[in-house]
Amino acid sequence: MIGFMAGAGMLTLLLAAIGNKKDEICKGIQIVMDNENEFYFLNEKDVRQIIEEILQGKPEGRPVESFRLHEMEKVLEKSPWIRNAEFYFDNHHILHVVIKEKKPVARIFTTERRSFYLDEQLGILPLSVKRAVKVPVVTGFPDKKIRGRSDSALLRQVKELALFIQKSSFWNAQVAQLHITPTKEFEMIPLVGNHTVKLGQAEELEKKFYKLLVFYKEVLTKTGFNYYGTIDLRFKGQVVANRKAEVVNIDTVTLKKRVEILLSGSTIQDVEKRQEIEEPGKTKQKSVNSKRNHETVVINNAPKLSAETENSGPKGKTENTNQTKMINKKAKEGIETARQEKLKNKADKKPKAVMPSMPIVENAEEYY
Repeated sequence: MIGFMAGAGMLTLLLAAIGNKKDEICKGIQIVMDNENEFYFLNEKDVRQIIEEILQGKPEGRPVESFRLHEMEKVLEKSPWIRNAEFYFDNHHILHVVIKEKKPVARIFTTERRSFYLDEQLGILPLSVKRAVKVPVVTGFPDKKIRGRSDSALLRQVKELALFIQKSSFWNAQVAQLHITPTKEFEMIPLVGNHTVKLGQAEELEKKFYKLLVFYKEVLTKTGFNYYGTIDLRFKGQVVANRKAEVVNIDTVTLKKRVEILLSGSTIQDVEKRQEIEEPGKTKQKSVNSKRNHETVVINNAPKLSAETENSGPKGKTENTNQTKMINKKAKEGIETARQEKLKNKADKKPKAVMPSMPIVENAEEYY
């Protein structure tokens, strides 16, 4: 008898709870974009608009039991930019919506000028008419409707290269564009300087960009960022650079300031504004060297910079005339040694050179 009464009491409470559940209404909605405080393609307003389209009206004031939360999650996840959607009600009848978007790592332009974003999982994302995402730009990708394994491997290289650039405030500010050649190698177009950097395959990126940073600090801060037309990082332990016919002379002090500002994470606009304030009305002068249009600079085993030097940016060094003459004399001896080595190693196709402490020009070649 007692058990029957207890069971009847439980049934009464259950029916009352069900009745109360039917009377519960949604009192509000809270949307969270789980993107580390970064809005990519959608924001809270966009998500709410999608939810109101699903419900054909506002969620507030609707019975809680009328919400088909799982179905709503699936609808939102059909969006090309949403990776995961989660819906739930709390004890106060507030609808919580947690959205995690797909993260673009690069914007790609094909050879036929089509464009799309590449995400972390090598997925293809369409462009958004509302906003553009600031990521590295890659041009020259093969235009194919059906992509094969080679294209997947190329996309993987694009991802690795783009993520590497984004990790560094300096390279993120300096790299204006990446280009894929017909042989599926990568070239980099810088923001500061009128030259092309040949990267080859997207491998050993730490070593390649370290060599380029050394070259920037030790060579281009003296010659100017427009002195060379191409800088080749494809050779192990070497940097090979070809000089252009037209050379732009830039004051080395100003150039070093530009590099220091870039190393601090500033943009090129900051560089130009600061230069205009410090040196108003100053213009660049151009000079043409008709005798040596295409020189090659070879850096063998570039010296490793300390962490302090690498973070602080390039530092200028002043030299008097006597020191320069002594260094040039040693450099000439180094060039002669290099020539002897080339005669002994004709079978080796890679450029060989010694590394004197300072450059000397002779027979259209410079050795650093």
